[in-house]
Amino acid sequence: MKVLLIDLDPQGHLTQCLGISPDHFEATLYNVLIERMDIKDVIIDTPMSNLKLIPATLDLSPVELALTSMNARELKA
Repeated sequence: MKVLLIDLDPQGHLTQCLGISPDHFEATLYNVLIERMDIKDVIIDTPMSNLKLIPATLDLSPVELALTSMNARELKA
């Protein structure tokens, strides 16, 4: 099976757990939620076959605050 993991932790623990450094991403979940980037553009490969990841970094921290005032925020993305 193919699996897509989505790291929703601003500290990027899932990303780091997979041995991927959070310092070298062109785009993360932040770009999808705030900048409306296409989610397909932030998916990266992991060291494991058939396992892909949407990474997170500290830039995700202010997103929760920004989303709290939005209507239908649970449908964002």
